Amino acid sequence: MNKERRKQIGSVVDALTDALEAVRDLAAEEQEAFDAMPEGLQSSERGEASSDAAAAMEEAVGMLEESIDLLGRASD
Repeated sequence: MNKERRKQIGSVVDALTDALEAVRDLAAEEQEAFDAMPEGLQSSERGEASSDAAAAMEEAVGMLEESIDLLGRASD
């Protein structure tokens, strides 16, 4: 791989790292909001939607981490 492509991958990794941090923060905020709900509300449609959103964002965090790792290996 040439220097220019490595540089481009580095830029993508930087952008993904920023996105990772943002999604991680949002997932934590959503989980905290869910945890702060009364039990009755947690089991409601709204609570389930909140829980599902937090879980989806956590899954996205894992995928972003994996993508960053793979791109790092590609540019080695």
